[in-house]
Amino acid sequence: MTLARQQWLFLAVAFALLVAVAATLVGNQLRVGQALDDLSRSQSIMRTILMMRIVAGEVTIDRTDRHPIQWQAGMRDLTRALESVRKESPVEAILLQTMRQNVRDADELFHRFEVAATPHQARSAGNRQSESASDRINDALQLTLGNVNLTALRLSELEAAEVRAARRQVLWTSFFLVVAMLAILVAYHVVFRRLVLAPIKQLQSATDRLAAGELEHRVGQGSANELGELGRRFDHMAGQLQASQARQDAAIKELEAFSYSVSHDLRAPLRGMDAFSQILQKSHKSNMDEDALHCLQMIRDNAQQMGHLIDDLLAFSRLSQQPLSKERVDLDALVRAVLQSLLVEQKDRQINIAIGELPAAEADPRLLKQVWVNLIANALKFSKGRDTAVIRVGSENKNGAPVYYVQDNGVGFDMRYAHKLFGVFQRLHRAEDYEGTGVGLAIVQRIIARHGGRIWTQAAKNQGATFYFTLEGAQDNE
Repeated sequence: MTLARQQWLFLAVAFALLVAVAATLVGNQLRVGQALDDLSRSQSIMRTILMMRIVAGEVTIDRTDRHPIQWQAGMRDLTRALESVRKESPVEAILLQTMRQNVRDADELFHRFEVAATPHQARSAGNRQSESASDRINDALQLTLGNVNLTALRLSELEAAEVRAARRQVLWTSFFLVVAMLAILVAYHVVFRRLVLAPIKQLQSATDRLAAGELEHRVGQGSANELGELGRRFDHMAGQLQASQARQDAAIKELEAFSYSVSHDLRAPLRGMDAFSQILQKSHKSNMDEDALHCLQMIRDNAQQMGHLIDDLLAFSRLSQQPLSKERVDLDALVRAVLQSLLVEQKDRQINIAIGELPAAEADPRLLKQVWVNLIANALKFSKGRDTAVIRVGSENKNGAPVYYVQDNGVGFDMRYAHKLFGVFQRLHRAEDYEGTGVGLAIVQRIIARHGGRIWTQAAKNQGATFYFTLEGAQDNE
């Protein structure tokens, strides 16, 4: 099942549960309202009964025309109230039936008492018998009204109990609603972590391992959702990369063997050309004119240049295969060692070299030394025409990371051609003016890229040049 369908299914279940709980909550609220209405009617019946008992008592004292009217009004109120009371249980049905019968009996007794009753002002010794009958009827009426009142009280207690039960149901339903919502959130969190976050982290880990060179690693996603499909495609891609890497390794090995063979086969004739030219120069110098000697020297120079070029090309081709062995490198000490190794290029020259702050870095010291050698050697080479060569080595802090640089006041170059600098065999100056093979900066760029950094330059013609570079893992001095 896809993630989209799983999400819709989860939302549908959560929505159905919330609707059910909400419907139950609304039903319980309505039940509470109905129970309160029933309780209010029961209390109204009790108040009406109390009023009717008062009317019956007043009739024995002083009967007036308003008493029958009040009684009939009370009867109408009782009848309407009894008709509106709901029969929720058999007990309530029995109580209502008993109350209706008692109300009918009380109405009949009131009419009999109204006929038989004699007010106190009109009583005499001759009316003792009539008074006795009236009192019996009144007692029966009061007793019947009391029964109605007791029945209404019992009904009121039942309604009050129903109100309490409905309120408890509302409380429990609300509690269940909160628990259900928390359960939904927890379930969604668990499901989200299991179905989404865990596979994503697995893919991230697999990507990191693949980037680190573990091409044999596989995700192994077995789920049928989109992330599972992504994992299977990742595994397919890793398999393709592994096969491609195997083919590339085989090709590189063949290329290395070919390069070694070519370099070996080329060096032998080059050494022969240089050696025989040197012999001619020494042994037959007196028999040669200046033009012939110059040609022999050109042969020797070109043979030696070709040898240097072969060495540089081999070094460049091997850079991709040499493993990085990173460690913390003291760049200040490394640069000073490089300058010491380049003393021959500094001989008999007026050079002002300034070394600024150089933060330590995590790098391969052997390859990083080659970077500094090539950049500083270039600065020394292209500043030969200055009376005083000025070379500055240091760093700048940009965006929290050090940027290293080598600056000179040499011949510089036109920035329109800066894109050619880091290509193999690309030169911006004539070989007759400045020696070199055109591979040095390409080697620098390759080493910097392998460390995860980048290199760029700023220059102007006859105003010097500055080469900047960054290294992955570089940090400021503590």
